[in-house]
Amino acid sequence: PDAIIGLTVSNLTELAQSDLNPCDYIGTGPVYPTATKADAKAVKGIEGLREMVRCCPVPVVAIGGITAENAAACLAAGAAGVAVISCISRAEDPQGAARALGSVMAMPSPEVLNSSR
Repeated sequence: PDAIIGLTVSNLTELAQSDLNPCDYIGTGPVYPTATKADAKAVKGIEGLREMVRCCPVPVVAIGGITAENAAACLAAGAAGVAVISCISRAEDPQGAARALGSVMAMPSPEVLNSSR
């Protein structure tokens, strides 16, 4: 009962065909080009991510090609979070890469920034 359950969904057709009842979140992507998985689906981009967020009843985590430089765009598109592999595992300085990504994730969400104006 305490497990966090996620499901990877690559497009709106897969989303419509998925039983999300047991899911706490979905992962979707690749948002950006990635070399991590040879069988990755077509890149969806920020607009594809934004559409998935709009249509999905559970939080969406962006996956695929995420870096400290583009993670904020994923969050601004409505992603609840990001999942990364190569931006840390293939970095010359993995600790520095993780810190840079952590700094982006610690920034207030666009909703928080807009509500304070």
